[in-house]
Amino acid sequence: MKKKSKSKNYKYFINRKIKRPKNNSKDIINGKSSNEIKSENKTPIKNNIANDLIFREKLPIIHNKLLPEKDINYFIEFKTNPKNIKFEKTLINDVSHEQESYSQNVFIIFKSFNEIYYIIYINESSSIVSYDLFNNIKVCEIKNKLPETISIINHYPDYNSKRDLIMTVQEMHRNLKIWNFSDFSLIYEFKKIYTKGSLHAGCFLNEDQHIYILTGNHRFNGKKAAPIKVYDLNGNKIKDIKDSNDNSFFISIYYDDNLNKKFILAGFPEYVKAYDYKKNMVYRTYKDVYNGFNRNVIINKSEDIIKLIQSSSDGYIRIWDFHKAELILKLEICPLKDSKQPYSWDGGSYGICLWSNEYLFVGTSEEMKLINIKIGKIISNIKYKKYKDFDSNYESLISIKKIKHPKFGECLISKTLCSTNIQIWSDKE
Repeated sequence: MKKKSKSKNYKYFINRKIKRPKNNSKDIINGKSSNEIKSENKTPIKNNIANDLIFREKLPIIHNKLLPEKDINYFIEFKTNPKNIKFEKTLINDVSHEQESYSQNVFIIFKSFNEIYYIIYINESSSIVSYDLFNNIKVCEIKNKLPETISIINHYPDYNSKRDLIMTVQEMHRNLKIWNFSDFSLIYEFKKIYTKGSLHAGCFLNEDQHIYILTGNHRFNGKKAAPIKVYDLNGNKIKDIKDSNDNSFFISIYYDDNLNKKFILAGFPEYVKAYDYKKNMVYRTYKDVYNGFNRNVIINKSEDIIKLIQSSSDGYIRIWDFHKAELILKLEICPLKDSKQPYSWDGGSYGICLWSNEYLFVGTSEEMKLINIKIGKIISNIKYKKYKDFDSNYESLISIKKIKHPKFGECLISKTLCSTNIQIWSDKE
């Protein structure tokens, strides 16, 4: 593991003054407000970057302390009727088709500290690209030196330093990097975190006003994986998470503000586990018959109980009582071609997006499904564009995110597994 200085393998596409959005604290992406704090003590970067677009703070590169984070997993309901969403438009068309990850975070959307909405994605040259959603233009690109495509991307708003942190993960190289988004300087590079298998998951955690990263291992042919590991941004290992020696498909964090606790949510082949981070122990296990591969989970803070919503390769969506680990709803949304093979990569449910406390979007290999989770029923099947280069499995809708777009309003942004496009969905043509 090696600390790196500012990378120069990037280029900026902006050399002119561009429009800036008006500050609106109600603009929410994926149910989470990135930041509403006005940045102070900023100086423009003296490069060929638009000075009114990107700023670098007068702060040290490594600065772990954070303000208390009160908006983790803060869910905002969208108010428009999702039944009217049916118009699909290609937003970006140069996304890497080799990004064969089943993670929801094959691309990310966030509102930066300069009040602009960005998409971060990996292009066909395996470079990291930032795309300005407000002005519909590429902003910058940073080249990837390793030949393997980046499979997972994450974002974290560092409130104390007022900077956006970007995490990139390369599975087979077991390589993880932390970037400062404002100038794409490399904060830290973690090399070969695991000695065997792949680095299959990664996320940020804020605990005791410090930023940590969590990583998950995946071994092949049923071999025992290494545990989930926790590091600080200086590369120091903090701890291993107990009883997590299994193949991790994803890791995310849920903050329960009533209990004032942070939980690690980890998806394994046959179950999902919630870990109490502070106590370093399993809090609950969510396991059903033939769960298949667990691809994604999201938390729904509904009016009555906290719900864990889970997508799986066996074709079902499951909704659990988070604290009791009791199954509330089990709904088949995509029957498998072979019901005896729930662990097949072919078919099942993939990306999930909670529109409101009533509606859930689910991606499959055939359609995007709209589910009324209050009555447990599929109410709409939305066809999406197919590309002839791939079979049905590689056309699966793996990532769905919601956003308040300046032109389209409340809408969805999605990507299929191996296509080169990111689409936007709305009720407007």
